[in-house]
Amino acid sequence: MVLQSDILRFGNINFEWRPNEKREIAFRVLEVMGELGYYTGTAELDPSEAHKAVILYQTKKQIKPANGRFGRQTLLQLFNDFLHLE
Repeated sequence: MVLQSDILRFGNINFEWRPNEKREIAFRVLEVMGELGYYTGTAELDPSEAHKAVILYQTKKQIKPANGRFGRQTLLQLFNDFLHLE
């Protein structure tokens, strides 16, 4: 999965640090969250929107800390949600 590769490359993905480098990752995160029903906007190349969406998701799923950084724990929860969707 591409998001897993992104995490291997960046570690916990901080959309606020060097956001221009993470525009495509932001799109992928928003797209996946939209498919799972956790994001209702249009997926865009917008790291600040991805940051907000990740915070909301982490809060809803009780992932701590809910800091908007997209890391392994958040990715695993998305996988789990996807598996329960089917």
